[in-house]
Amino acid sequence: MPTLDRPEPPYLQIAGRIRDDILSGRLQEGDAVPSAREIARTWAVAMATATKVLATLRSQGLVRPVRGVGTVVDRGGLHRTARDRAAASVRTGRIYPPGHYAVIRSAGLEPASERAAAALGLEAGAPD
Repeated sequence: MPTLDRPEPPYLQIAGRIRDDILSGRLQEGDAVPSAREIARTWAVAMATATKVLATLRSQGLVRPVRGVGTVVDRGGLHRTARDRAAASVRTGRIYPPGHYAVIRSAGLEPASERAAAALGLEAGAPD
């Protein structure tokens, strides 16, 4: 039986595993993903947790429910462009889908290039 690490909520761990299967191609467009009942049984979690897994995958644009079939892979909902991501953030109120975040590796001040200065109404070479 798969095991869970407790630092990250179980529903995010399970959703992450299924997301990895989708993004790697192990689960293809239109393939059925495990039902909430299967997720609950396989991972030994409550039905509420299993339902939250599927809701998370839906909110990430990776799956969609199909009446009479269950939940299937739908990569058409992935946010591929900046415009898609902006629309998703307006719609959901979040910049990143659940379980995702940005890591700032470095930050600093650089003199403004001519192009950046013109766009910001600054003098070329100005700080910030």
